[in-house]
Amino acid sequence: MPQQSLVERLREAERRCIVAEQELERVSRESEAEAKIAASAIARLSAALNKQRERADEFEQIMGAMGREFAILNATATTLAERAGVRPADLVDLKSMWAKAAADPDHAAVGLHQSAPDFLVRAARTAFRKAHHPDTKPENEKPAAETMFKRKEAAFDHLFRMRRLWG
Repeated sequence: MPQQSLVERLREAERRCIVAEQELERVSRESEAEAKIAASAIARLSAALNKQRERADEFEQIMGAMGREFAILNATATTLAERAGVRPADLVDLKSMWAKAAADPDHAAVGLHQSAPDFLVRAARTAFRKAHHPDTKPENEKPAAETMFKRKEAAFDHLFRMRRLWG
């Protein structure tokens, strides 16, 4: 009798082992499928991120070109004003009057016009962070860089909240 009980226990243990192996195999297949789905999602997100980075780099290049063009136009306007007999002080007064009329303070603080599209605000913030982050500055320039960075970052935060650009 005890031998039969032992045989029954052994069979029951073998049956449980088979069931556990089947369950393990099922979970393994499900995990593999989920891993493939996750890898595919990561690949799509990575491609989208790379595309956004390319666009941001392109916008940085455009912004740089626009800045250079603005400098050329500014120099040309100054030269024309001098040839027309307008004093440089009067020209500065005209520029400041136009700037006050054309830009609201939130946008002017970050160097953008209020009609700048959302993507340009995002690109300007990215370019600003890359160029002016305090960690990229030498130790002797860090305090001033941190102050300026925090001030501009607060202005960008306000613009983002105002334009509802979070998420």
